[in-house]
Amino acid sequence: MFPDTDPAEHQLELYMIKLDTLINQAMESCTFRGHTMGQWQKDPQQGRAYSNCLVCGAQATVNVDPLPNGIDICGAALAMHCAGG
Repeated sequence: MFPDTDPAEHQLELYMIKLDTLINQAMESCTFRGHTMGQWQKDPQQGRAYSNCLVCGAQATVNVDPLPNGIDICGAALAMHCAGG
């Protein structure tokens, strides 16, 4: 597919694209619920990231490859309105 690209490097790039997409989706939900999210802490090798609301501390988490019974976007910041606003 990409002869000059290391397959592991290409896989990491795909994970980062999906991770960023999930973060954007999570941010839409958090913003809708009135949260002011801090910097996202990314772990590209694990395909995960999380952020906390700067006002109430509620967390949002994304996971590129959740367990079979898991979900890819979760956390209190996605489910409840900001307690500080």
